[in-house]
Amino acid sequence: MNDEELAKSPTKVLLLPSVVGGVVPIYNLPGIRPELRFTSDVLAGICLGTIRNWNHPAIAAINPGISLPHQRIEVFYRGDPGGTSYIGLSSCRK
Repeated sequence: MNDEELAKSPTKVLLLPSVVGGVVPIYNLPGIRPELRFTSDVLAGICLGTIRNWNHPAIAAINPGISLPHQRIEVFYRGDPGGTSYIGLSSCRK
């Protein structure tokens, strides 16, 4: 419902999503075990380009004891207009 339709409703309308799905970051860094941890700030930094290498101090700080390579992080995103194309990951687009 748009704003006009909501305003015309005789009762209060609560809109709920009919589908809920998760979107997760996936990485390929051979030889790194256990799985890396990420924070929202680190993920945002990767998408915004302020975190460019795997051994960045922000990634190392939340993954103590893991020897991270000085290797550039390459961000890939879905190119076709699918259901996940228009969520917050659009900032990762180059």
